[in-house]
Amino acid sequence: MGEAYELDGQLFTTVGEFLDAASHEYKHGDKDLAVQALEDYGFTLSDINAGGHGPHPISAKDEA
Repeated sequence: MGEAYELDGQLFTTVGEFLDAASHEYKHGDKDLAVQALEDYGFTLSDINAGGHGPHPISAKDEA
């Protein structure tokens, strides 16, 4: 079974979904919560392009 990711009580079964949720949380919610969740799974802000320059690479690949 694959890895699951948790953010604010919600479970995500793909990296892309998790990073999308973390990006949304960072931009529109609790920045600290988003950063902590990313760090818990070994990600950084650069993984969600916190600067707002488009979707993160994993999300873009998932849609292809």
